[in-house]
Amino acid sequence: MAAYVGREELQSVDEELGTVNQELKSKVEELGRANSDLHVLMGANAIATIFLDRELRIVRYTPSAVDLFSLIPTDIGRPLGDLTHRLDYPEMERDARRALGELMPPEREVQAAGGWYLARTLPYRSADDHIGGVVLTLVDITARRQAEDALRELQAEQASDLAAILRLQELSARILSSADLPALLKPLLDATVEMQGADFGSVQLHDSFLERLDVVAQHGFDTAILQRFASVAIDESTSSGRSIAQRRRVVVFDVNEDERYAPMRQLAADAGFRAVHSTPLFDRNDAPLGVLTTHFREPHQPSPRVQRLTDLYARQFADVIAFKLAEQSLRTSEESSRASEERLRLVIENAREYAIFSADFDRRITSWNSGAERLIGYSESEAIGLSADVIFTPEDRAAGAPEQEANVAFIEGRSADERWHVRKDGSRFWGSGAMMAMHDANNRTFGLLKIFRDQTAQREVNEALERSEAELTQALQDNKVARDALEAAGRAKDRFLAVLSHELRTPLTPVVMAVHTLARRADIPDGARDALEMIRRNVKIESHLIDDLLDLTRVSRGKFEVIPEPMDLHSAIKGAVEICESDIRGKRQTLEISLDAVQHDTLGDYTRLQQVVWNLLKNASKFTRQGGLIRLSTRSSNDRFFVSVSDNGIGIDHSTLLTVFEAFTQGGEWVAREFGGLGLGLAISKATVDAHGGAIAAESAGRGKGATFIVELPLVRPRS
Repeated sequence: MAAYVGREELQSVDEELGTVNQELKSKVEELGRANSDLHVLMGANAIATIFLDRELRIVRYTPSAVDLFSLIPTDIGRPLGDLTHRLDYPEMERDARRALGELMPPEREVQAAGGWYLARTLPYRSADDHIGGVVLTLVDITARRQAEDALRELQAEQASDLAAILRLQELSARILSSADLPALLKPLLDATVEMQGADFGSVQLHDSFLERLDVVAQHGFDTAILQRFASVAIDESTSSGRSIAQRRRVVVFDVNEDERYAPMRQLAADAGFRAVHSTPLFDRNDAPLGVLTTHFREPHQPSPRVQRLTDLYARQFADVIAFKLAEQSLRTSEESSRASEERLRLVIENAREYAIFSADFDRRITSWNSGAERLIGYSESEAIGLSADVIFTPEDRAAGAPEQEANVAFIEGRSADERWHVRKDGSRFWGSGAMMAMHDANNRTFGLLKIFRDQTAQREVNEALERSEAELTQALQDNKVARDALEAAGRAKDRFLAVLSHELRTPLTPVVMAVHTLARRADIPDGARDALEMIRRNVKIESHLIDDLLDLTRVSRGKFEVIPEPMDLHSAIKGAVEICESDIRGKRQTLEISLDAVQHDTLGDYTRLQQVVWNLLKNASKFTRQGGLIRLSTRSSNDRFFVSVSDNGIGIDHSTLLTVFEAFTQGGEWVAREFGGLGLGLAISKATVDAHGGAIAAESAGRGKGATFIVELPLVRPRS
């Protein structure tokens, strides 16, 4: 009886052990699956990651970290400080210890050869809820840094434009403080030279009577050099002469290459300049005033931005010259009026671009020229006797602006102002000018003289520039948002393709093994054997498509690699021909081969270069009708190897030639519908050729006229 009870207890214990073993096996399988999933996740992760234990020894790392730290499997267990890496990150070990000790995850941007990374160090907990070590992650932010640098450059350019405009406005506010035209033009010329980055500059006045140009202001020239072109004729031998004669900007990129500049080349050589830019100056009535010219020590082409700013500066030069010429004419006439008041009246009357009137001590108008009548609207008979205050706005009159301007003119001799003025019909305009005290022969003040002009359009231009600056800034911000969204979409696409490729490859392996096993059996019927061959071919095509997708994701991530080694390019080409011969024979096409290259040794990745030729032959056969002709030839020249694949197939449209090497591009929807495929072969071929330091190009006369693809690769001569 005791033995029977013992057996029952042993049987019960055995059953319990079986249950425990089954649960343990289930847990082991679950742990294996989790470990497999972890390896897949780390392999697919594009972020370089290193797991460290509490002594900062390497526990695990992702494939993306291999290139940065030159890691090999035997590095597991090595201290972090023993690693050699490409990062400019001397604080790496200190950050890791800080993350362990302070549980504060440091974060900083670090530079590596050819890029930037965002480095983060985070502590992680073990299964027993203790700090088990730290995780170091390095996120590639090169594209973001490049975008930020481009934005900063654009902002700097806009700031430079704004500074140039503000300086011009500042100079414009002071231009009427000097009566001497050369002294007045000199600061404007200096500002122009600085804005353009020029080395020399000059302003020439137009003498319509003698048909010549006379220098009135200059920057950077020696006196001896300046005397040689102080006065030049208006002809084709100088850029300034051409500019005023043709009424347009003239740019001489290099005086040594401009045949019309030949008579002035010696002067240019002695002065030390190679490029000349001349902009003509015209008054508001489109009459020539002179030329603004800048000179450069080296050949130079102005950018659109510089040309636009130069036009603004030229307008200011023209206004200053016109105003000063009018003012000088007025002064000359004022002096001559002691002998002839009629001459003064004629000068004032003919200055139609400027409103000119005189007033007594009480600011009552005593004379009124035709320019004032045209600008303000009052006739001479209506204006005489009126208060000069009539041209001021009601708010300026209430603020005492007319009295203040007159007092400054009486005390200091002149008073310059820019403000809103009122016409007879009540409309307003932005007037710019000056009020001056008039003196008799005994230098006694007897009245006031007012000269001003309509600057409303110029003011609107300046305001428009300010609005454009704000709109451009907003557009840049919108563009950055759109660019960030596009980059995020691109990254999502790359991740999707990478995951899809891995998921598609996994079920193919057992299919291939099963087909291979079945094909070796002798009892397989002939019909089934044909079906197995069909399955094998289609699985091979599927595998090739997956390889193309994987290569494409490597290219987009910058991880595409080639393994160069000494190789014979002709051998690789022959191997590609053998692979494609069955397809070409199946379409009864003719393949002509001419391997004429004398030199065909290089350093390259044999498999990938063979794939390039195979892709070109496959495309030539695919897009050529039954019985077509395909030619393959090679040649070598000056340490370069050329392989050409041409056909008489469907050809390529001219518009498609620009995008034929882009991924998923096949020359239009009709090509994809008729011939199928993903359009990855040429994109991967281009990446392969580029990685070897070569080039690939496509040529075609159009649809239906065939196509030619030419690959150029560097050669390595064999040692003697």
